[in-house]
Amino acid sequence: MAIVRAGGPARRTTMTSTRTITSAPCAVRDATSWGRVTYQSMAETRPVSTEPVAAIMNNIPKVVFSRTLKSADWPESRIASGDTAEEIARLKAEPGGEIVAHGGARFVQSLARLGLVDE
Repeated sequence: MAIVRAGGPARRTTMTSTRTITSAPCAVRDATSWGRVTYQSMAETRPVSTEPVAAIMNNIPKVVFSRTLKSADWPESRIASGDTAEEIARLKAEPGGEIVAHGGARFVQSLARLGLVDE
């Protein structure tokens, strides 16, 4: 179903879904997924950053996985607060290509624990 590798580049494999999840850093993709802690850290700095990658990150749809976050104010952000496996399935069913999983470690571990990782 998905590729999620903590650290190091992601590898693509043949998938049955039209969308894949990868952890390739700073790649331009159709959407990104985040754990709450990483999202909050990035949301504080990226909207005002002058780094070239910031402009890209600000305009890519972002899905933050959290049951406690009440608002996601970084542009193009939304919160997925339901069951992680069900939320990933819904996200992958949407039109588009790759989804980058930006982490952090607990988020990636939860994806692996739920069997949402293919290598």
